[in-house]
Amino acid sequence: ADETRNLKLETGIQGGQILVSFETLVAAGPGYAGLTRHYQLQCCTSPAAADWTPVPGYEDIAATGNPITCEATASGPALCYRTRVWLAD
Repeated sequence: ADETRNLKLETGIQGGQILVSFETLVAAGPGYAGLTRHYQLQCCTSPAAADWTPVPGYEDIAATGNPITCEATASGPALCYRTRVWLAD
């Protein structure tokens, strides 16, 4: 794994569904003993909004090194997405 890579969200459309995906990175190496990296996918209607909310089912994802993909409906208001990342023991 490349520990220097940056987290990035990728989006796409498949079968009328919006796909939001990102790679998870396991906490490993010096300084990470006993720690787990966690991810939370959040959404809101404006990137400047202060009221980002967790996407149901994506509130606390422990990193496994595998990609995570959220399927969102294309109906309703347009949404912006971001990812929150933290370490926990």
